Amino acid sequence: MLFDLPGFIHRSFTDQTLLATKLDHEQSLDNFRVAQTYTLAFFNKYLKGDTKTVLDTGETVDRRAKLQSFPPH
Repeated sequence: MLFDLPGFIHRSFTDQTLLATKLDHEQSLDNFRVAQTYTLAFFNKYLKGDTKTVLDTGETVDRRAKLQSFPPH
């Protein structure tokens, strides 16, 4: 699972791009909340077996977010 937001690309287990962002503080916090929501949903789905996460429901966390999912191997 990968997702991008303006000024923030979450493609690894580091939030360095969030901390080094040139966006204002509120935008940085919003990006962090989106990252937190998708990361928690990922772990809840694949570690806890939850089937009602935002990854399953297609719920929009942020209209600017671009989510890319890959089928499991």
